[in-house]
Amino acid sequence: MRVVLDTTVFVRALLNRYSRSGRIVFDHGDKFQLIVSRDTIAEAVAVLERPSIQVNIRKHARPNLKLILDILSNTEMIDVAQVAQVSRDPNDDMFIALALAGNASCIVTEDKDLYQPLHQNGIKQVK
Repeated sequence: MRVVLDTTVFVRALLNRYSRSGRIVFDHGDKFQLIVSRDTIAEAVAVLERPSIQVNIRKHARPNLKLILDILSNTEMIDVAQVAQVSRDPNDDMFIALALAGNASCIVTEDKDLYQPLHQNGIKQVK
């Protein structure tokens, strides 16, 4: 199964390995092929660099670097040529474009702005 994770899911997984997001990424990551693009990686890095996230990582999270590197080493990088505006939030369009370009089975997200465009494009959304 080919899967796109939105940034919120990925960051929440890193902050709390035992959260719903963490269980998806760390406990079930071997059951799907994670696909990423330059844009989705850049957004994840930008969010992880936010001071409030850095404080949470230092205080609460103890990310297992080996697990994170294992997940990232098994990702597939997809080139997404152009991102069309299809959702209410243009920042979310990159996930839909990635899912379509990478022939993803689903996008794992909690973002309600993605629901309608996903269904219109035949992509499943996992909450």
